[in-house]
Amino acid sequence: MVRSHRRRFGAALLATVLCGMLAVVDARPTAAVIASGDISDVAMYVVSSSGNVMRIGPDGTVTFLATGLGSIGQGIAAAQDGTLYVTSPPGNTVWKIAPGGSPAAVPFTATVTSPQDVAVDDTGAVYTVSTGTAYIVKRASNGAETTIPYTAAIVAAMAVDHDGSHIYLFDLMNGEIVRMDADGGNRTVVVGFHDIPDIQAFTVDDQQRVYAGTASGHVYRITQGPGPNTIDDLTSAVGSVTDVSVTDNGEIFATRFTSTDVVRVHSDGSVEQMVDQVPSPIALLVRAVPGAPTSFQATPADGAADVSFVPGAPGGDPNQSFETSIDSEASWQPLTTQPGTAGTLTGTVANLPNGVQSTILLRAYTSVGNSPNASTTVTATSPSPSPSPSTTSPSPSPSPSTTSPSPSPSPSTTSPSPSPSPSTTSPTPPATTSPTPSPSPSTTSASPSPSPAPTATVPNTPTGVTATARTSSIEVSWQPPADNGIAITGYRVIADPGPAVCTTTGATNCVLGGAAGTTYRVRVVALSAKGISKLSVYSNTAVPTAPTVSATPPATNVPLNTDQGKISATTPGQGITLVGSGYAAYSTVTLTVYSTPTVLGQTRTDENGTFRQAVTVPGDLDSGRHSFTATGVDPGGKPRTMRMDVTVRPATSKLPVTGTAVMWLIVTGLGITMAGVGLRLVRR
Repeated sequence: MVRSHRRRFGAALLATVLCGMLAVVDARPTAAVIASGDISDVAMYVVSSSGNVMRIGPDGTVTFLATGLGSIGQGIAAAQDGTLYVTSPPGNTVWKIAPGGSPAAVPFTATVTSPQDVAVDDTGAVYTVSTGTAYIVKRASNGAETTIPYTAAIVAAMAVDHDGSHIYLFDLMNGEIVRMDADGGNRTVVVGFHDIPDIQAFTVDDQQRVYAGTASGHVYRITQGPGPNTIDDLTSAVGSVTDVSVTDNGEIFATRFTSTDVVRVHSDGSVEQMVDQVPSPIALLVRAVPGAPTSFQATPADGAADVSFVPGAPGGDPNQSFETSIDSEASWQPLTTQPGTAGTLTGTVANLPNGVQSTILLRAYTSVGNSPNASTTVTATSPSPSPSPSTTSPSPSPSPSTTSPSPSPSPSTTSPSPSPSPSTTSPTPPATTSPTPSPSPSTTSASPSPSPAPTATVPNTPTGVTATARTSSIEVSWQPPADNGIAITGYRVIADPGPAVCTTTGATNCVLGGAAGTTYRVRVVALSAKGISKLSVYSNTAVPTAPTVSATPPATNVPLNTDQGKISATTPGQGITLVGSGYAAYSTVTLTVYSTPTVLGQTRTDENGTFRQAVTVPGDLDSGRHSFTATGVDPGGKPRTMRMDVTVRPATSKLPVTGTAVMWLIVTGLGITMAGVGLRLVRR
């Protein structure tokens, strides 16, 4: 991906500068942007002439990343991690805006004068054009700097390849887009006054194709090769282009002169309005969100599901992660993945009820935004019990004979006829009883061996689960189960309603964040290397209470922030978005303004214990010093308060305007315009 930018020039710039003079008078942000087209695949970053930097998310949500920066220029670029850079030529400054952070000046060591543009490569190195010193400053991610001289007459825009091997410059004086190679050689990519007249903006994609927008409404694509470059006229329907941006997936977007919208250029050359009512746009950067995962098939397990999927295209940030929802997007949980086969990733989704069909949603997320959802259904199942050994005695082997053998016949079973003898008494005959038979091997069944006891597969179930309501939280305790030979590695507590969960590594108590006024029950499972136990019976019910509001501002050194960074002043009736962190997940936080405490509202934190909540400064708030506070509990259930002290000014006050800044804008706009007009007259 190319981290770059472009610029608009000539009469368009002068008009924008003049409009910017008016806008600078009151730089308070407005969020009237309307999503008029499908922007679900991108996030837009717009710099306004009034010194504001805004992000328009895939869902149309407008977030102001910086406000009131003064006379900022038309340079804008983004690093892969979402860090944004914008230029301020009159202030000789390049502003760095880290995700969730406040603007900070890039601490260049080299002299930077009138930085017209800024770019970032994939290593995180920052490049800026110092037009006052005729060199480019490259600042590596470790802070090391290099200056790269150039010979162009007036550099009005710059772009950099994703690997930093080429730097592209737009030379306003000669009407050329020039490529500077790493070996120091230069190549003219396009001559504006000959190949493409009236160039006003340009950018470069990750295939080193140059896109140029013109004052007459054209967008051209210049494909570089070993021979002559190929120039394709993609559209003539944009109108007077003021800026152009190309996403990693090849989508082209543009802003146009005297318009407050951003348009998309389709492959057939048609132009579609994406957003409207963008206040005073002078620079545009559009980044693609990751594509939806595909081939999403789930395999049931005990209280869980093993999932596999193919990741979608990463979009503007290659460092994509994944998360799942089992409650129709009410909450999302990170998914730990491992490489599978054929380019797949695998993971396990827990906390599924056995015997009930569940729908699992899966999405990727990066610093740019979230992908569309992938979906599958699964029914988690309890494991079938292992069959016990047979309790029936085995049939004994038949003995060789179960009857006594027939006795050998006696020599005679009857008395022999006596021989006549002188005696009249017969002789005693031989025994007539059968001989005792040999015993058979066994004439009864053998006694079976005792059956072995069933082997346990998971721990027994915890007992005695008790829930105690606290401020924005629930304290849970339980009894360990009876030992069945399976080593327990920890416990997991599951709130009902969800999605709050806490996990221990052996402790039999923990704290769950909770929404004030909600009735909860909880259940506990034991964890082991062989699996999880069955769910315990439900605890008693518990209803967390809301954080109390003290009569005076709580004393704390933990700073509360806004989506625009730390602010020092505001006005009655102004809308601001408060941002806080470090609270228990899914817990209630009360937002209050002092001196006399006025509750501005309550909000609930996300799975990371952070919140972003829009509030309105009370219209009757007196001028002077006031404190905004956010009161809740930390992950351990202890009180946590963040605080921001501001000065409230009368609603009619205006931000100060420095005559020098306005004069710089006028001089710069007129100078560039006259240079372009004079050159055209000479060429003609």
